[in-house]
Amino acid sequence: MAAHKTPPTNPPATTTPNDPPPPFSEIEPQPQSPPHAVNPEKPPIAPEPQPQPQPQPVAYIDTVPIQSLTRTPAPILCPICGARGLTVVNYETGNTTHLAALLLCFVVGLGCIPYLFKAFKDITHSCGSCGTMLAIWHRSGTPGGVEVLVHPMAPGPQVPVAGGVKQN
Repeated sequence: MAAHKTPPTNPPATTTPNDPPPPFSEIEPQPQSPPHAVNPEKPPIAPEPQPQPQPQPVAYIDTVPIQSLTRTPAPILCPICGARGLTVVNYETGNTTHLAALLLCFVVGLGCIPYLFKAFKDITHSCGSCGTMLAIWHRSGTPGGVEVLVHPMAPGPQVPVAGGVKQN
């Protein structure tokens, strides 16, 4: 028969705040209960994976008229493909770039500087969906400043069609 070991029954010692804590060898570990009971007959059931939400494309409700485009990408309604989205901007050499290059060439002798920096170039706006170039924003400071390249098509007059053949 196995011998059962009982802990020593020492009276609790009185401690004062200045006493050091007992060494680790004197501290008895406390029995811990298992975090959950395991049934050996049934394996634990894994939680069902939750479906990941798919990122939804951004739909812009408010759009900017093409003639109001400026230096930055803006939400537009493309007159060609009908998609709503941000324009894609590209920088192109324009009259302001050439004028700045001419002035810097005569003053400092560094006429190539304006061709290297975006600050001197015109900005083209293209549709983010179909890639059609919609407008050019000129840095020259002209009133309006935007050259619209694509205009929305106005609905034409309805022509009656008889039998699938257009009559003139």
